[in-house]
Amino acid sequence: MTLDVDDLTVTIGGRRVVDGLSLHLADGARLGLIGESGSGKSMTTLAVLGLLPPQAVVTGSIRLDGRELVGLSDRQLAPLRGATIAAVFQDPRSALDPVMTIGRQVAEPLRLHGRVSRSEARRRAVEALAEVGLDESVAGSWPHQLSGGQRQRAVIATALIARPAVLLADEPTTALDVTTQAEVLELFRRLVDERGASLLFVTHDLAVLAQVAEEASVLSRGRVVESGPVARLLGSPVHPVTRGLVEATRATTWRAP
Repeated sequence: MTLDVDDLTVTIGGRRVVDGLSLHLADGARLGLIGESGSGKSMTTLAVLGLLPPQAVVTGSIRLDGRELVGLSDRQLAPLRGATIAAVFQDPRSALDPVMTIGRQVAEPLRLHGRVSRSEARRRAVEALAEVGLDESVAGSWPHQLSGGQRQRAVIATALIARPAVLLADEPTTALDVTTQAEVLELFRRLVDERGASLLFVTHDLAVLAQVAEEASVLSRGRVVESGPVARLLGSPVHPVTRGLVEATRATTWRAP
């Protein structure tokens, strides 16, 4: 399934947080969206999901396999969220309900969209947890009983259980240590590829992006300033913003070959 964003502008309080942004996520592709804090990455993700604050003014086009999403009501978008397009956000603590067990939360998209029985939803939730490396006992656990990496794995299981065609990942490894981060990135690659889903991966870290995406667009002040294969962006960046991101990455973990 394809995702096409054309000339998207999001204005909040008189300020353009996304300014004429366009991108194309091909069927089964892994596309990166990278930029510094405040560049408009997360606002783009929220716009695609229809989760912007009420005061936001949106113009332009967001098409999911040709279907226009801009202008749809929350009621019209609700059947798509989780079933056709799903998201994994940065902080799994805020994504998980503290008063629901992990198993119930993972199963929730099936109950909302799949019209399956409670027992079938639980069985498939256990299977989904196993796919992300969590055993059956986790289904009965509460979010506070899990580590950060386990919580993020549970969130990924929740996002993927209904087999959405498009997955949005918004800084999903920022709160994780380096070892856990690498494991979660491998999960994204494997599960997205196995299911043939399209992935839009949002990050500020080029080293992370290099592990999960094939193509990328670089954002600055709500605009795309450079696009291309990730290897080219890393090896020969053109725009000053891209060069700054590469230098920041070199100063931390990544080294050019």
